[in-house]
Amino acid sequence: MKKAGHSLYLMSNSSSQIMQYNLQTMNKDFDDVFTADDTGCYKPQLEFFSFVQRKLNLNNNNHLHIAKGFWWDIVPCAKIGWKKIWINRNRINGLKEYQPYKEFNDLSALPTYLKTIQSIEDKNIQDHHQKPE
Repeated sequence: MKKAGHSLYLMSNSSSQIMQYNLQTMNKDFDDVFTADDTGCYKPQLEFFSFVQRKLNLNNNNHLHIAKGFWWDIVPCAKIGWKKIWINRNRINGLKEYQPYKEFNDLSALPTYLKTIQSIEDKNIQDHHQKPE
């Protein structure tokens, strides 16, 4: 995803100290990492998400939240209105009241999906600029 020009941020309930060790095994592909130490709280508390939103100046036009945790990520994202993709590796049933969200069983289809939605967004921007005023 980094090669496609996407910024990647990690949000974790882990401590910064533990996360430094974990990042060594993940090729350090992340632009930044937000832990419970940074936010002063844990997911699924909305304050965690609000902290990251403020720090990165996020809105629904400039980001998409991708996560495995339904209760820890998808539910709070629904509550604050973020666009989201659920990586449902355990193939459990999500709750309809927290939709809409896109759902995949693993990350393999994600790059193609992101290209597709980027193409749609690019076309919408192009169509908007071509409309006569």
